[in-house]
Formats: sequence, C-alpha cells, structure tokens
Amino acid sequence: MPIARTPLHLAPAHRPPRRWLRWMVVVGVLLGVLSPLALSAPPAEAASTALTNGGFESPQIGGWTTNAPSSSWTFTNNAGIQHNGSAYSSGLDAPEGTQTAFLQGNGSLGSMTQTPTWAAGTYTLTFQAARRWNSIQPIVVTINGTTVGTYTPTSSSFTTITTAKFTVRAGTQKLTLSATDPTGDRTTFIDNIRLTTATPTTTPTATSTATPTTPTATATPTTTTATTPTVTSTATPTATATQPTSTSIANGGFESPQIGGWTTNAPSSSWTFTNNAGIQHNGSAYSSGLDAPEGTQTAFLQGNGSLGSMTQTPTWAAGTYTLTFQAARRWNSIQPIVVTINGTTVGTYTPTSSSFTTITTAKFTVRAGTQKLTLSATDPTGDRTTFIDNIRLTTATPTTTPTATSTATPTPTTTTSTPKPTATSTATPTATAPPTLDLSQYRRTFSEEFNTLSVTTAHPKGGATWYAFPPYGEAGNYSASRWTPDALSVNGGVLYNRAYRSDGNWYSGNISSVDETGAGFAQQYGYFEARVKMPDSGIGSWPAFWLMTTTTIPAVSPTKVRTHEVDVFEWYGTTNTATNKEALVQQASHNYRADGTQDDSTHLYDTRVEIPNGGYPWQDFHTYGVQIDPQFITWYIDGVRTNQVPTPKDFVTGPYYMMVDYGLGGGWPVSGVVDGSTMQVDWVRAYALPGQ
Repeated sequence: MPIARTPLHLAPAHRPPRRWLRWMVVVGVLLGVLSPLALSAPPAEAASTALTNGGFESPQIGGWTTNAPSSSWTFTNNAGIQHNGSAYSSGLDAPEGTQTAFLQGNGSLGSMTQTPTWAAGTYTLTFQAARRWNSIQPIVVTINGTTVGTYTPTSSSFTTITTAKFTVRAGTQKLTLSATDPTGDRTTFIDNIRLTTATPTTTPTATSTATPTTPTATATPTTTTATTPTVTSTATPTATATQPTSTSIANGGFESPQIGGWTTNAPSSSWTFTNNAGIQHNGSAYSSGLDAPEGTQTAFLQGNGSLGSMTQTPTWAAGTYTLTFQAARRWNSIQPIVVTINGTTVGTYTPTSSSFTTITTAKFTVRAGTQKLTLSATDPTGDRTTFIDNIRLTTATPTTTPTATSTATPTPTTTTSTPKPTATSTATPTATAPPTLDLSQYRRTFSEEFNTLSVTTAHPKGGATWYAFPPYGEAGNYSASRWTPDALSVNGGVLYNRAYRSDGNWYSGNISSVDETGAGFAQQYGYFEARVKMPDSGIGSWPAFWLMTTTTIPAVSPTKVRTHEVDVFEWYGTTNTATNKEALVQQASHNYRADGTQDDSTHLYDTRVEIPNGGYPWQDFHTYGVQIDPQFITWYIDGVRTNQVPTPKDFVTGPYYMMVDYGLGGGWPVSGVVDGSTMQVDWVRAYALPGQ
C-alpha cells in the first residue's frame, strides 16, 4: 500500500513502456478479431453511456484510503481514493467534486477496475488526470484485458484525456486503469471518468472483448490572419516569401575596423555606438571566451547604468522586411535588446543562451529612402551584456508601391501554414508572458484575504492556512530576528507583521503555506501574487514574498536533490530618500545543487527594480507577482512586467510553496530597523495557468 508519508520523495526517472512489443503481442493474438482503434475525437452530439461513480465521490472519506469497497471500483495495490486537502493531495483539488482516485507505482503497481454493462457499440473513455508533484506515472487503459492506450499526464494541473476508440459486444465489460512505472513515488490522480458513444452500432462485433484497430492521426492545415510588421514588444514568427531577396546592410559582421581588444569608439565601422556599446575581438577581455559566429568580431550592448545602442542609416527600397542576427548573452548577464526602425519598435528580443542563436524579427514595412535602424540595450542594472553579430536584412514581401509613411507600419496579411516537423539547432526567443497581466483566463487556486488569522505552530498544521515557521527546519533561521506568531495580527482584512525588540532580542513573523511534513498548498506552475505595503523602516529591514520547491523539506525529500527558489520580492529597507538605491525592490531566481551550494552557471537575477508607475514600496500597497511556466519566469509589479528569465527546469524538482516574512538583516546591520514597524499584507493569491 502507499506509504503514509507526505509528500513522498521523488524516484529516478522511469523507463518508457515498450509499446512496440505490447502491440506485436496484441496483434499476433487477436489478428482478424479486433476492429480499428481511432485517435480521432468523438463526433458532435455523442450519447453518454453509464459509468458508476466516475467522480470517486463515494464513499466520502476524510483523508485517503486504498480500501473503498463501496466505491463501485476495485482498487489493487497502490491505488485508492483521496479527498481534497489530504496528505496525498499535494494541495491539488479535484476538478469535479471533492475526491479523486490515485494510481501509484512505488514497487507495486496500483490499478482500479469496474465491470459495467454496456450496449454493443464503439466508445471512447474521457477522464481528467494530473501528476503528483514531479512524479510522472503513465496510465494504461484496458478493456477486457486488451490495451486501448497508454496515457501520460505531464502537468501538475488536471488536464482532459480522451482515449482511442474501442468496440465491444453487448454485455459486461472489464474496464481497468493501471499504473505502469513501479519505481518510487510516481503517482497520477484520476477524476471525472466518462464513457461516450463514438459510433453506435446495432450489429455486435465478433467478440465481447475490446478490439483495437490501427490508430490514425491526421494533421490539418489551418489558416490564420496575422498583422505585420509586429510593431510590438514581442516577436511574432512570420513566413518569408519564396526566394527572398537580400537587401544591403553595411558591416553587419562588425569586421571593420579590425581591433585588437574592444572599443566603444569605432567611427569607421558604419555603425554609430552610444554609451556602453561597441566592438570586441575574439579573445578580448570582453569576449568571455566566446568566439564570433561570423568572422572574428562582434558588437556588444551593455546596461551598467548607461544603456548602450548602435545605429545605422541605410537606404532601402520600399517594401516589407525582416532583420536576422545572431546573439548571445555574456556569462549569465541577460540583456534584452529592442530593435527600432525610424523610432518605432519592431520587437524586444532576449538572448537566453551563452552560445550564439539566430533571431529573426517581426516583419516591418517602410517607404523608399533612408531609414534609421537602432538596436539598444534595455536593462541598465549592472554588467548585463548581449553580443550581436551577422546582422542581415531580408525582403519579406517586396512591393513597388510606397507605404504612407517612412516609419514602420503594420500591414495585415493572411498566412496559410501546414504543420510539419522541423529541426534546428537555433531558437528564436519569444516571451510567453505579456508586458501587462490579464488574469481573466487564469483559474484561482489559492486565496488568503486575511479576514481572520489562520496560523499554527503545529505540524501537521491541520486546517490552518499557514504554518508559523519555514518548513525546512534549522536552515529557516536565516533572520536576525526570532520567528514568532505573536508578531502577527489581523485587522480590517490586512495582516500586520511586526518587528519588535524584547529582552534584548528582535522578533518578527513568518508564514508558510506548507508545514514540516509538506502538508498545505503548493503548486508547480502558475501565477503567484501578494499585495503588500513595506514597513516604514531603515536599513536592516528585510521583508520578502518568496517561493521554494517542496523538495527543500527533509520530510518530503529525505534524499537531497536540486532545488529552486524564486523571490517574488525582497526589500532591504530605506532611509526614505528618493535617491536611496535600497528603496528599490529586488527580484531573483536561485538554483541550488543537491549539496546546497548555488549553481552560478544558471543563477538568475538579483535585480532591483523601481515601482513601474512611480512611488515607493513603503508609501502604499503594491501588487507583487510572478508567473512560472515551463519556459519562463516572469515578474510583475502592479500588473506590469518587470523581469523575465528562462525557467531552470532541471532545478524545478517539485511544486512551489509560498512564504511571507518580515526578516531582519540580510547582510545588513539591523541598527536602522524601527522597533514596532510593520509589514502589511492585504492578500496572497495563486492561479493556475490558462487552460490548466
């Protein structure tokens, strides 16, 4: 039976099922008997067919069990029913009702079986499934012992799965869903199983067992309408015209003038460099050991307090173009680049690799004549540098009719695309999160409005929303203050977290959405936010809203693994002056090896940002949020995007839990902390990503 420790630790990656062997056996035994399996979706207005207790709402239980005899299902080995909020739930609620089934490996494959009576016909089975944390467990569906298909839920949010079609004779059938990977705590949650008539028939098939037939899948071309050029802050992939015509751009490889090191002054280079921008040669102090992909020199664009830019004024024929260039980040210093034509933004592009990759801009349209092409750094903080090389201009849609203006102008086009596999060693970076946030398509999964104070020092924490300490033990004593729930109070729907001095010691509060057993709310991908007013206090104040993977908790992962931390914000106090840099909010992503050391090769950001629409963090409430998806981590303040970096997938070893604390110190003396100062939290919320 499943071990009642929660959450259970991750096991080594499983071996994919040998589907080819399974199908050879099935086909060899049942040849001539089975009718075709189809991968297509059921037709419209398909008739529902009875399946008992597909939502696992009976019997109602308080936690989890592998013994539910009145549930209409027979559970075997590591399989059963669990209720929302149980030790098994991982903070994931059932999509239908309040209970789900679970199928686990862990040395003894779990399965569940029901024997319904169906009319003769062709059916599909639909159900919702989610993985538990990072533990992928493929599920095989069989009818009367014959495999219908194997399905692998890859999301920690529930998604809908529809099986292939299968055909049966009238009578009692044996429906079984089984785990397939016996290694470790690999668990899939199942809910809302429904049977649907796909192609009803009055003629019984040759056998009463399910009979698979040849799977088919057809890709259908789709027609979409796109607007070009993308005169926006994000890149839109566009198809170029057949046999595109090259158009002149001078010194796109930055080979002139030849220099021995690096320079910000290259007057004969055909480019005008401003501020922290210039040319560097292979092997220079600037190169970081990275050679130019074309020739021996590249341009560089840096922030470091004064944004670098480079400009050229070529003469082009009227037409629609794209710009292609190769770019790489310097070390781990991500520097987004904005491309403008005649002052109009074509797009902002973020090289995320320290190797050169190819970027193609959105289309843009110009009149005949001299144009002003500019590439600029966008992030002024620190030594954040992007290398640029091999810039080329290509005609996308030639035209002999000048457009109405000499600036980049959007032109609608219709593009028909046929899906086909492609392979390339380069990538065009695109942002998955918008510059401003719209939560209308997100599903809220957690909401704490602080109408009451629901915090406990007990673990398991039971029905309390918050645990009063960091859940990972002694390592949570990072503050110069001592954590105490006595520092916490609620008034008027606001949490007050007070730093105060008593008996020669500092005290303040911490709340965590999980406890030391791992019980509580955690979510792998999604959007997390809090509305906070910082304490009106000095240097040494260190409030934070941050996320950690549950694999940092010893009870969850007794074996140390790589872990990940995302700081939605940290703040280091202020002297209440407009020029004080510490008044800015810090956003960060930290990757930790299994031994606890930080992996600096992929350590991302320790960036301080201003409140986008002005003001100071201690003067008013502001909403601080972060979206984490499989591609990017994106930070927001008051709904405006402030930072974005690639998601370090190798370190995302579990779902994220949330912590809010008023820490002290953080490397600073606490002499500036105001005794009795409070961090105020209006609410904390979390959302599932659109479609999840």
